[in-house]
Amino acid sequence: GWLAPKEQIKIDFFRNLRQWRWVEKNIPSLKTLASKNIKEWYQLWKSNVVYTLGWGSSFTVLNKTAPDISNGRSKTFETLLGSGGQLEQWTDQPGEGIPDVGRLLQGLPAYRKVTSGLSHMGKPLFIIADACIDIRNQTEDIQDRFVHYLHSVAKAMQAKVDVGLAIKSHYSGKLSVKRLFSVDDFKVLLRYNVTSYGIITAEQIRNVGMLEDSRIKGMMDDEDLVVIRSEEFQKIYDEYIESVEKKSMVVK
Repeated sequence: GWLAPKEQIKIDFFRNLRQWRWVEKNIPSLKTLASKNIKEWYQLWKSNVVYTLGWGSSFTVLNKTAPDISNGRSKTFETLLGSGGQLEQWTDQPGEGIPDVGRLLQGLPAYRKVTSGLSHMGKPLFIIADACIDIRNQTEDIQDRFVHYLHSVAKAMQAKVDVGLAIKSHYSGKLSVKRLFSVDDFKVLLRYNVTSYGIITAEQIRNVGMLEDSRIKGMMDDEDLVVIRSEEFQKIYDEYIESVEKKSMVVK
């Protein structure tokens, strides 16, 4: 049946989305209704569990904590957060090198100062956890270090991080959106992996593929939101593992 999302959530959540997407595309007279129901579907996904919006207060006292990049890091993750590597700023305080004459003549700060982009406010992230992450047979210790790295960098940049659980499993119980606060919260990102979850069906992959970045941004009411899917998150994980391995080789 062609039901409103709230009436069909317990029947087949993704079939409902698939139906209304088809209507929106193929039946012009019902496009407005379809768009309304699709928007409602995303709001139901977001509110399927108690959704906490206390991130700002939680991170006020933590925003000066330095990120933990001593074990390893991912350039992709830091770039998506908007760290931009090293940032060039100007200061009145003399440093290394000579001042910029043009800026001196204009009465502007003329000494270059290079700072880490990790000290700046990060972009909000939305990570779709769809059980496709390959942990590469890494030990729990390495996995814990990776999770701690993600948490520490996000915390240092005061970046909001949400995870969208898009496949129902014995872990999640139901589809939902969860904001990540603690290191333990971040562990959910590796809990849904190909080793623990098992075979992902073609239908489940199609379901996740239906999720649209633009509508996720609308759901979260944030146009600056960066949506990270399994392929990109796998790259972040692999980069971290590779950097850990390089550091261990240097130590040896």
